[in-house]
Amino acid sequence: MLFTEATNRMAYLKAGILGFQGSGKTYTACQVALGFYKYLKATKPIYFLDTETGSDWAVPMFAKAKIPLRVSKTRAFRDLPPAIKEAEASGSFLIIDSISHFWVELLESYQRAHKLTRLSFHHWGPIKQQWRTFSDAYVNSQLHCVVCGRAGWDYDYQEEEDGKKELIKTGTKMRAEGEFGFEPSLLLEMERLREVGTVDGKSVGKIGARVIHRCHIIKDRRMDGESLDGKHFDNPTFDCFLPHIKALNLGGEHFGVDTTSRSDAIFDRQTGESWESVKKRREILMEEMLTELDMLFPGTGKDMKGRRCAILKKVFGTYSETAIAELPVDRLKAGAGEVSVIAGDPDLVEAALAEAIAQGKPKPSQDAPKPPKDESPPPPAETPQEAPEPAETPLPDTVLLDSGASFPLAVVCDALWGYARAKGYNHPRLEKEVREYGAEEVARGFGLEAVDLAQKIAEVQALSKEAAK
Repeated sequence: MLFTEATNRMAYLKAGILGFQGSGKTYTACQVALGFYKYLKATKPIYFLDTETGSDWAVPMFAKAKIPLRVSKTRAFRDLPPAIKEAEASGSFLIIDSISHFWVELLESYQRAHKLTRLSFHHWGPIKQQWRTFSDAYVNSQLHCVVCGRAGWDYDYQEEEDGKKELIKTGTKMRAEGEFGFEPSLLLEMERLREVGTVDGKSVGKIGARVIHRCHIIKDRRMDGESLDGKHFDNPTFDCFLPHIKALNLGGEHFGVDTTSRSDAIFDRQTGESWESVKKRREILMEEMLTELDMLFPGTGKDMKGRRCAILKKVFGTYSETAIAELPVDRLKAGAGEVSVIAGDPDLVEAALAEAIAQGKPKPSQDAPKPPKDESPPPPAETPQEAPEPAETPLPDTVLLDSGASFPLAVVCDALWGYARAKGYNHPRLEKEVREYGAEEVARGFGLEAVDLAQKIAEVQALSKEAAK
C-alpha cells in the first residue's frame, strides 16, 4: 500500500538562511547550532562546512561555550554528500556556509568537463540531477542542519504604459539551485538595518548608527497558532525559533521523502515513449502475430497447438506469451516478421517443431547413468547401501528454489529469457548468473517476485509438454 496512518516523522531541523553581506547569516546559524546543542544536551561535535572562512571567527564563540567544533574548508560540490554522511555519523549538528559557492563550483566543473564557455537549456538537466544527490541527502539525513546561502535578486519584466517592457527587481532568493528554497522546513532571510537617530528634531545619517540584524521568517511549515511564518526578529537568538523546534519529532523516527522509488518502467528504454503507449503497441503486435498463427494453424488440437508453440520458441527462445509480450517493441516487431516467414513455409514449420521436441527431451548428461558390470558378489543383505537424497544433492543442471522445489536449469532460463533478453543478456550469461546467484535473486533483478517466477516456470513447463506431444 502507498498510504499509511499519518504521524509526525520530521525529527531533525532542516533550516535555510539567506541574506546579503553583513546581514548576520553565519552568526545566526552559529547561535542556532549552539542553542540546539544545549537544548538537546548533545555530546557529539558540531560540524561546520566552511567556504568563506566564517568558521575562524566563530571559534571563540564555541570555545567560550565549551562546545567542540569540527571544520572542513572546501568549495567542491563533490564533498557535500560525503560531508553530510560524516556529520550524520559523528556529529550532532551541521552548518553549511555558503551553499552558493558549492552551486557555482558545480556549474564551473560541468563547463570544464564539457569544454563549454556558456550553459544552454539542455545542459541544466544533468546538472540538476547531480544537485539532487545533495538536496535529497539534506532532507533525508538524520542530522540537524542549517544551510546558509547568499541572497540574489529575482527579476521579471513589467510592461509600461507605452507598451515597453522594463526589467525590474521582484524579490530576493537564495543563490543556489533554483528550487532549493523549497527544501528547508524553516527558511529565514537576514537583513542588515541601520537605526536612524535624531538630533535637535532632525534626522541624522545612517552611517555610524547602530546596526540591527533583522530576521524575516519566510517559511515555517508548522501549521498551527504557534507558526512563525511571516514574523520577524531583531538580532535573533536560538529562543526565537523554539516554537518550530518544539514541533519537531525530536528523538523519534525521521523520514523525509522516499527517493528510491522510480518510474523508469513506464517509459520504453529505447524510444522514451510512455508506458501506456508502448503497452498499446505491444498488445497490437501480439494480437496480430497470434491471430496469424491461429489462422494458419487453427484449432485446439495438440498438433496445431504444438506447431504454434514451436514457432514462438524458435523465434523468441521461450514458449511464454507473457514473456514475449514484455520484450522491447522493436524486438517484438522483428520477431513477428520472423514468425510470419516461418509460419508460411511448411519445411521451416516442421524444422521448428523437430527442434522444439529435441529441446524438450532430457540431455544425455541428465540421463541416469548405467551401472557398470560388477563381477564381484553382491553385498550382504544386512548392509544395504542407501541411495543419496536427490533433494540434498541436485544435479548440476538443476536449480533449487528457496521454496525447496527444483527445476531443470533450461526451464528456469526459459521462464526468465524474455526479461533477460530485454536487458541485453545472452543464454550463457543468464545461465551463469542463475547458477551463481540463484533464480530468485536474478528474477528480482528483472523486477519479478518469487511467486511470479514460479508462475512463469509453470507456464513454460506446460507449453513444453504440449510441444513435446
